[in-house]
Amino acid sequence: MLRQRRSINLSVGQNLLLVQFIKILAIIFCITIMGCSQTEKPVNVSDKKEQTEKKISDAKETNILQYPTLVTTSATKQIDFVINSEERYCIFNGEHYGFMTEDGKELTSYIYDVAYPYHEGLACVSYKQKYGFIDLNGKEAIPFIFDDAAPFMEELAYFAQDNRYGFMDRTGNPVFYLECDSVSSFQDGLAYFSIGGKYGYIDKSGNTVIKPIYDDADYFQNGIAKVVKKGKYGVINKEGKEIIAPLYDYININYNFIIATINNQDYCFDNKGKKYLAESYDEITVDEGGRFCMKKDDQYGFANSDGTIIASPQYEKVSLIHGKDLAIVKSNGLYGVIDFQRKIKVPLIYQKITPYNNEGQEEGILAVALDNKEGCLNLTDFSECVPIIYDEVYNYNKGKLVVRKGVKYGIIDQNGKLDIPFEFDEIQLFEDGSVALKRNQVILLFNSNNELINIDSDSITKKGEYYEIKKDNKYNFINKKGEKLLSQDWSYTPYHCCYGTFDIVVLRLNDCYGILKTKDTRDTDITRAFLKNMITPRIRLFHEFTQNPPVNKEEELSWGDDTIRNKGYIKDYKLYNLDGSAKPVLYYSALPYILRSSSLTNNGFCAIKDNKLHYLVTGYGSGGSMGKSDVYLWYDKKTEQIMMGEIIQTGGFCGFGGGVTIYSYKKGEALEVVSFYYTTQSTRNYEEKVLLENASMFYNDNGEPCTSDTILQLESVTEYSVNKTRVSKEEYMKLLKRYSCIHMLFPLIRS
Repeated sequence: MLRQRRSINLSVGQNLLLVQFIKILAIIFCITIMGCSQTEKPVNVSDKKEQTEKKISDAKETNILQYPTLVTTSATKQIDFVINSEERYCIFNGEHYGFMTEDGKELTSYIYDVAYPYHEGLACVSYKQKYGFIDLNGKEAIPFIFDDAAPFMEELAYFAQDNRYGFMDRTGNPVFYLECDSVSSFQDGLAYFSIGGKYGYIDKSGNTVIKPIYDDADYFQNGIAKVVKKGKYGVINKEGKEIIAPLYDYININYNFIIATINNQDYCFDNKGKKYLAESYDEITVDEGGRFCMKKDDQYGFANSDGTIIASPQYEKVSLIHGKDLAIVKSNGLYGVIDFQRKIKVPLIYQKITPYNNEGQEEGILAVALDNKEGCLNLTDFSECVPIIYDEVYNYNKGKLVVRKGVKYGIIDQNGKLDIPFEFDEIQLFEDGSVALKRNQVILLFNSNNELINIDSDSITKKGEYYEIKKDNKYNFINKKGEKLLSQDWSYTPYHCCYGTFDIVVLRLNDCYGILKTKDTRDTDITRAFLKNMITPRIRLFHEFTQNPPVNKEEELSWGDDTIRNKGYIKDYKLYNLDGSAKPVLYYSALPYILRSSSLTNNGFCAIKDNKLHYLVTGYGSGGSMGKSDVYLWYDKKTEQIMMGEIIQTGGFCGFGGGVTIYSYKKGEALEVVSFYYTTQSTRNYEEKVLLENASMFYNDNGEPCTSDTILQLESVTEYSVNKTRVSKEEYMKLLKRYSCIHMLFPLIRS
């Protein structure tokens, strides 16, 4: 079996055996001590602050901050999450926000109710429920006089003050005012806005350039934007021309190509709206080189970046090799390679082919499987460079391969020469050429210079420029020389990380918190953190909800509703007209910055009735076996109405399932229209009589209806229901095709 590299997990190392390895290989073990700054509750690492400051001072002398860096803060006893931008940390401690530089200088105290990371040299923050902006030194740049505000995007920032709202410049002076229900940040020179639940666009002077005629709108990128009209997707340009008419069930813009789907058929257009591929397919995908794979009737083909069809759908599978005019194809259960001139370069005789090549360079190999043995072909001339004699070949890096014979692993070069003998229980080859070897419960690490680094660890993972090592559920980090970065092992949650990157980790040692950054992340795109759709004071109750979501004890609320009010959550809002009354409903979504298996999420719709705000449909997510539900917009293809719908997923020890409940909106209330669900569970959960009498209404793992002769032999079955009544799979599928989810346009939602 060919596979990618894997992680190594070990039990506690055997010290005696470790000493023997050290003696045999005559390796000098060096540890560099680093401490942790003292907090209000002292810990036994008081030398940390001085050593960190010295490291930072040394880095400043060369005007380059060396990575990895570790900084601690004495201003707070807790760090829940960190967002890094413009070489500054925006930190949330569970109650308030504060800022510090990457070299450990505390810019502000933890006093802000709301804070966005720095962008365009300023950070938008709220202090005592008034918004303002601070500069890169943490000093007030724009006074705290606003009732609401959003980060600067393209030199403009939204503000609301005394029921007036619009956009300000970097001095805090209004550039223009608005009269709309909601407005987004600017991107690509335009911002979308809504009036009565209909969307249009304004330019940076506040002029309407596209009238509010759409049911939903997305941000412009590269001169085009997705829109929704009557439940259908389209694409417009900056002049408001519909280059793709809103007729499609969904649209995906990828690598300057537009893939539009209708009736389960994909069509491809360029970013001017010109049809790119002559016909439709069941599925079209495009890679970063602009090349296409097409699927039709469970057969695959591919096309060049100019739209020329190289091979019509005729293969069981097609995979394009990155940076090469080559495609791996599968036919009659066997794999081969053809080029873009339709010439067979590798005959279709292999059980599997996996490419390993570096950004289109000439170097590279194809790992192949033949007669249950594995080896490699040269990617240049396709000759056999590694004999097909191994039980497993995987993880190619820096001209080396991990291979297995029997139960033991070794490393060979790309010409088949043995580099590390077959003596190890497991091997992990890292991208820089370093390698971790496991033998007899001991991990040995060779760095990229082939020097042995002695470690005592249960597991090792490469992260950026360093290695993360884990011992007894405690973590530390070593550099390429094997020097420990921390004087003591820290605890941390691996998903405690910077928004948008895993190269920043929050550490914890007793009551001391630290932020470890492994490499320069200035190229990391965290635009998502600054794009906001603001609900203006024009609809007072909705605006107040976005500022401080109320708790109405008289309403039936989702049990996950607390997430709406939690400060550690990304909160997104949008307005929609569901009944044609021009009195929109509010869609809300609350998602934690740090996603964990037990994270609570919350979304749904609320409306204003009798001058009060109340919930219509709510969804929640909890992870684990408790299941989740998500609320989105849905479109009824039969009645051509936009509606509300809840997607429910259930799980547990007894089985799993899911389905949809559709709601209409009338006179300020949500009315259930239809619900359709499926459930897969053990046959032991049913009475034998029920199974036998309804056998044809139960389905096996292949989706085929059961019979009274077969159903009792099955371990599990699937059943379908409509409005809580058991129905055939065909009736369930009919409803699934009638209603389509149109939630994908909400740019601020992460699924």
